[in-house]
Amino acid sequence: MGLTFLRKEFNDVPRKVREVSGFSLVEFNYPPNVEIPAHAHEQANFCMAIEGGCVELYGSKVREYKPFTLDFLPPHQTHSLKTSTGGMRAFSIDIAPQWLWRMRECSLNVEDSVHCRDDALIQLLIKLYHEFQNLDEASPLSVEGLAMEMLAEVSRSRIRELSPPSWLRKARDIIRQQFSLDLSLEEIAREVRVHPVSLARGFRKHYHCTAGEYVRSVRIGYACREMIAAKTPLAEIASAAGFSDQSHFTRTFKRLKGMTPAEYRAKFDLG
Repeated sequence: MGLTFLRKEFNDVPRKVREVSGFSLVEFNYPPNVEIPAHAHEQANFCMAIEGGCVELYGSKVREYKPFTLDFLPPHQTHSLKTSTGGMRAFSIDIAPQWLWRMRECSLNVEDSVHCRDDALIQLLIKLYHEFQNLDEASPLSVEGLAMEMLAEVSRSRIRELSPPSWLRKARDIIRQQFSLDLSLEEIAREVRVHPVSLARGFRKHYHCTAGEYVRSVRIGYACREMIAAKTPLAEIASAAGFSDQSHFTRTFKRLKGMTPAEYRAKFDLG
């Protein structure tokens, strides 16, 4: 969702642009209720809504952007947008063709659009945004590495999305929707009509973790987004994420992220 092919009347959208190692990093603000007509982009593109949002028409799909919704759009794909009543602040990365060629040389799939709230992709893009705000002599190398890792995650996400059976995807969705509740493996298995052992095996095979580890990952991902998006007290975030108390939240967060929640909020404060 870069600005390359928008009509001329949208060229005055406030934006900040930095060019790094063949990547164009752009932060931009769209006003409320703006219709951006059908357009395409020469380069592949990552985009994440930071504040506000929009509705996107992509092919026959209607896709909604909320804060920390991420999109990967391959080159020459047509889409149109309409911003919400609150407008939209977003961060995008245009990817030069040579980087996609390197991915294809490794037989990675970068031909399909991805629209998601995948925690791994979001955290990588947040790190890129942090580099964008604080460029130094090491930034080109860091930007290259983070962007390559994001493209690899796009390829992996397509494989993961296509491989699991429908009942396992349903179990994953139950966890995503009810992550703050104290769900048991038996309850989830009963909901998707499989044996708990089959559910446990399915998670390890397709998601490379246990169901319990997946729950913790989703909870921490939610907490990361909340800490960046608002100034909500950490105790409230811990409770909303499903942790019994703030100390449990802090221990789990530090084990998974390598820093305390307070350190994370300070490091990735989007201001």
